Amino acid sequence: MLLMNSFDFSFKNLNFSNKKEKNTIQKRKKKKKKKIKKDKKQKNRKQLEINQEEIMILYHFEHLYIYFTLLYFTLLYFIIIYLFIYLFIYLFIYFITYLFCYLFIILLIY
Repeated sequence: MLLMNSFDFSFKNLNFSNKKEKNTIQKRKKKKKKKIKKDKKQKNRKQLEINQEEIMILYHFEHLYIYFTLLYFTLLYFIIIYLFIYLFIYLFIYFITYLFCYLFIILLIY
């Protein structure tokens, strides 16, 4: 009989029938849950900070991209204009010189 009582008592302890132990275990579980929530919030904050930094970096790079594309297109534009003007002047001079040469030759012949 004594053995049975001790067995029951130990079984109760294993089963956490004691109210104080139940409360402490519940408190521990709540603390763990709170800690997990805090950890998640901190991770989210860190992720947000990282995302904000990435956005700022991308923002600066976007400005650089815009500046470089503008520079590229302006240079391209000026090069094209320069080439057209150069070709036009060159061809014009070429045409005029040959025209005068032919005219001079024609005048000499007649």
